[in-house]
Amino acid sequence: MHPVFASAAGLAGRFLRWWRAELLASIPEPLRRRLVARRLVALTIGEHDVTVTGIAADGARIARGDGAALRRLLRPWDRFALRLSPDQVLRLRLDLPAAAEGALDQVVAFELERRTPFRSDEVHVIHLARGRTPGGDRAMVDVAMVPRAVLQGLLAEAHRLGVSPVRIEAPDGGRLPLLQPGRRTRLQRAGAVALAVMLAAVAAAAILVPLHERRSAAARLEAEADQARRTAAKVAGLQQEFERNLQREALLFEMKARFPPAARIIEELSQVLPDDTWLIQLEIADREVRLTGFSAAASQLVALLEASPLFRDVEFRSPVTQDQRTGRERFHIAVLTEASKR
Repeated sequence: MHPVFASAAGLAGRFLRWWRAELLASIPEPLRRRLVARRLVALTIGEHDVTVTGIAADGARIARGDGAALRRLLRPWDRFALRLSPDQVLRLRLDLPAAAEGALDQVVAFELERRTPFRSDEVHVIHLARGRTPGGDRAMVDVAMVPRAVLQGLLAEAHRLGVSPVRIEAPDGGRLPLLQPGRRTRLQRAGAVALAVMLAAVAAAAILVPLHERRSAAARLEAEADQARRTAAKVAGLQQEFERNLQREALLFEMKARFPPAARIIEELSQVLPDDTWLIQLEIADREVRLTGFSAAASQLVALLEASPLFRDVEFRSPVTQDQRTGRERFHIAVLTEASKR
């Protein structure tokens, strides 16, 4: 858009907001509350029913798919939030270096792909910093994630009920981005039309009222100018923060190159370990892998693991014992992983 038209559009928008505020101020208080107040109604869609919160009938439940019963509880101008239930959200707590706080989006995406079977583009994620450890060198971050397929199914069910959510909430109040912009339902469109008609009637009645309060309008413009100056200073600070984040991102990519992903480790173990060996416990902590299980000949496992290009420094963490029930040898082995081969 041409700068002249953009400036004119901005002035027109500020004038319309001021004009709307003046019109609403001339409406009696009870009527103004009914016009302006818009409830945010939260819907939790379960397997068999839908729980409604945020209204007088808080906690009401209706059968899933019963759109008529839902409409009897709502008003045309209500807004809606899709609130996920705890069993629809996967949770993970991350213990990260304090330097990662400046680039949590990239760090969380990297950790999810390393610790879970999901790719970052298969889930929607909320991460919430929980503060640092007493030493101040580690940051605790809680992660809530929901598979994209689950979220799409819930949104589709909401639309079948005639509801278009404006946001998605995790059980603890965190928000997820919408997969697509919300569409107005027929009930909401009717409410919007009714509100527009009432505002138009008020505007027609207020045309004869002289314009006033120029001083307050000038003060608001000065406040906006001051806000713009503060925003410019903040942008300069963000530029410096962006440059620091680039350095942190380079460090993260270097870390990812050094440590093989969990899926690669599991694949290598499935190829190296013989068929007469099985694991009852597998732990992966940074570059160390700890294996506990049973084998027909546990002493041969060291050589097999050492022969793999992915493992080194293989050692038993406890003596090999004979299991009387299975007739096999119980072992506990620790190995170190080599850097990822690119």
